[in-house]
Amino acid sequence: MQPTDNYSVPRRALDVEDYIDIVRRHKGWIFGPFLFVLVASVVGAYLYPDSYTSQAVVKIVPQQVPQNMVQSAINQQMSDRINSMAQTILSRTVLTTIINTFGLYTRERSRMPIEDVIEQMKKNVQILPVASTTTAADRIPAFAVTFSYANRIMAQRVVQDLVSRFIDENIRN
Repeated sequence: MQPTDNYSVPRRALDVEDYIDIVRRHKGWIFGPFLFVLVASVVGAYLYPDSYTSQAVVKIVPQQVPQNMVQSAINQQMSDRINSMAQTILSRTVLTTIINTFGLYTRERSRMPIEDVIEQMKKNVQILPVASTTTAADRIPAFAVTFSYANRIMAQRVVQDLVSRFIDENIRN
């Protein structure tokens, strides 16, 4: 037999029953990836460690005595003062004291040197200025101290300790 080159069979248009049949035949390929992603995301959510973030906002009250009567001993901007206090409070010795006092990062301390644990804690501590929605003249001078940790009680205690250290450092200056 000789194959013919111009031989074509006209096809009919697909209707709803044909699409249902296609879905029925290929349901494994259609619903398999969806089910895999669903199961993987649920397992990932349960295996991912919990992380709690504690935050405290410290409002800075300006001096009550007028500037023309008593000259201020500190002529720096408020953000510069906060940054200098943050460098003092987030120093290696202070963070080592906080880690040892509260017993933080026990697993990490057994596996890594203390310098790496301190760097990890520095990543979890944030000191940010509080942004207000009002104009610059009505701006509230405040900053927020946040700390993220797996234990919510320890996160709260560490933030309380950091805020008290900020207040003590401000009084000392």
